[in-house]
Amino acid sequence: MKNTEYLKTLILIDIKNHAADKPIYSCQLEEKYHISGTTVRDVIHHMRSVENVPICSGSKGYYYPRDRTEIQHTINHLRSRAKRNREAADGIEKYYQRSNGQLELI
Repeated sequence: MKNTEYLKTLILIDIKNHAADKPIYSCQLEEKYHISGTTVRDVIHHMRSVENVPICSGSKGYYYPRDRTEIQHTINHLRSRAKRNREAADGIEKYYQRSNGQLELI
């Protein structure tokens, strides 16, 4: 795999060249840099959460924001996904607690 810092720089350059109306797909980054989707997500997660880079995303891919509205849209989308994931985890946990740790075939 390529040097992580170098890879982050390349991915960020690509994302900065894409706006909300024409985002770059994860699969395009995967093909271009010969990396997995997991690696793309990990690199973008690191840039967003550790380096505070405002990389936006939607159902069609990643892009660099042109205004606050685009940033807020991504923030809302990420929080909504986090809420839905928590709800799913809670549902599985309730099943596990209700079944005393026994897996029941449904």
